[in-house]
Amino acid sequence: MTATHVIRPLFGPLFLALSLLLLGAGAATAQAIDDYFLLQEGTVPVVFTFPHGGTTSVPGVDERDCSASSKNCGPDTNTHRMAPAISDAFFALTGHRPYLVASYMPRRQVDLNRADGSQAYDDIDAKPYYDFYHDGVRAYIDAIRATWGSGVLFDVHGQSSYPDTVVRGTQNGDTVTSLLAAEGPLALNGPDSVFGVLTSLAYSVHPDLAIPFDQQSELSAYRGGYTVRTYGSSHADGIDAIQLEIGFNFRSGSAWEQTSIDLASAARAFNDAFLPSSEPHAVPALSNTSLAQLAALLLLAAQPLLRPRRPAAQ
Repeated sequence: MTATHVIRPLFGPLFLALSLLLLGAGAATAQAIDDYFLLQEGTVPVVFTFPHGGTTSVPGVDERDCSASSKNCGPDTNTHRMAPAISDAFFALTGHRPYLVASYMPRRQVDLNRADGSQAYDDIDAKPYYDFYHDGVRAYIDAIRATWGSGVLFDVHGQSSYPDTVVRGTQNGDTVTSLLAAEGPLALNGPDSVFGVLTSLAYSVHPDLAIPFDQQSELSAYRGGYTVRTYGSSHADGIDAIQLEIGFNFRSGSAWEQTSIDLASAARAFNDAFLPSSEPHAVPALSNTSLAQLAALLLLAAQPLLRPRRPAAQ
C-alpha cells in the first residue's frame, strides 16, 4: 500500500497569525518562509512534528559550523516524506487528520530541535524560519488545549545506532506527566500504546516492553530533546510529548512508506484508547490572549465543537 500525499495546507486564522508574526523578519517574507514547511491543521488532538528530514536549502542562509561534536548536521533520512504519508494513512483509518509541522529545510542550516540561538543556527537569517516552525507548534498545541483540554505530540526523528529499533524518548516519563497520571504505564507499555502496537507489528522497540515500567530506562542519547522537553506536559501550557527515534532500516529506500502506515495505526490505537473523543463541548471564553492563542481560538470557532472524553490531569 502506498500512501497518497494529499496536503491540507495551513490557511485561515493560524496562517494569518503566523504571517503577521513574521512580517519584517529580515529579508525573508512570510510566503517565502512558508515554502519551506508543511503545516496542517488537524481534527484530533494529535500533533506530529518532523524537524530534521528536510533537504531543500534556503538561498542566502549560511550553514552551521558542524565541526563541533555537539552539533549534528545530518538529515533524518526520509522523515519529511513520512509526514504526509502518516496523515493520509491516519485519515484512511479514522476519517480525521492529525496536526502536522514538518520542515523541508536541511539541518545543516537550522536545527529545529535545539533552543533558539547558537546551537540551532549560525546565521541570524535562519531565525525567522526557526520561529515559523516553533510558532506553528505552539499555535497547534494551544488549539488542542483550547479544544480538547489534552493531547499528544509525537516528535519524529531518525537514528542509525539501532537501525532495527524504534526508540522512545520522554525524559524517562517527564514529558508525559499528565498521561502517566491519568492512564498509568499502560499508556506507554500497554497493547494500545504506540510502542505496544509497533511491537505487535513485529517492530523492535526500546525500552523493551517486557521489562517492568518502573525498571525501564531510556537511552541517554535519545531520551528526548528540545521539542518534547519544551512542549511536554510537565509544563502547564504543554501536552504529552513523545520522541520517536525511527531506526534507519525502517526509513531507508521505500521502507518509510510502510513505517508511516504502521505509525498511523499506532497513533490511531493510542488516540482511541487515551485521548479525548470528538463530541461537542463549549468553546472557552475569550480573554487576554497572545496572538497565537487568539489564532487557536479563532480556528476552534470555525470547526465542529468537541468535548473531552478524559479530563486533562491537573
